Amino acid sequence: MAEETATMEKESAMDGTAMDDAMRTPKMKSINVADAYDWKHLAATSEKEVLIAQAGLERERRKNRRLESQLGQSAAGWADSNQHCQALLNSSYVLSQEVQRLRFTNEALEAVIQKLFMAPRPREDDKRIASGYVTV
Repeated sequence: MAEETATMEKESAMDGTAMDDAMRTPKMKSINVADAYDWKHLAATSEKEVLIAQAGLERERRKNRRLESQLGQSAAGWADSNQHCQALLNSSYVLSQEVQRLRFTNEALEAVIQKLFMAPRPREDDKRIASGYVTV
């Protein structure tokens, strides 16, 4: 048993632990103040970097939500614009048909007027003047 204790003390001296009241506890090492300050500074810097990264991530999330909302509104706007364009196209077609009909009517009226001017007029000695003709 004494031999085991001596062996454990040797091993514990090698791995930085000491025997105290038959319990193994970490041995106090000398603390380097500069190393402790460096570790504290490194931890504080890392925490700041994490906070900055989290703030950036939150900004990016808000931006993505805003862009998704704008995308939805834009898609709805495009759908409305498409419907308006279709309605304008249909009304344009109807108007072009109406213009074509009026053009044919106008041509027919011009042909009738031309025939009336080319038609022989009644003579002056003829007392009968057809209704609708005005003699000048």
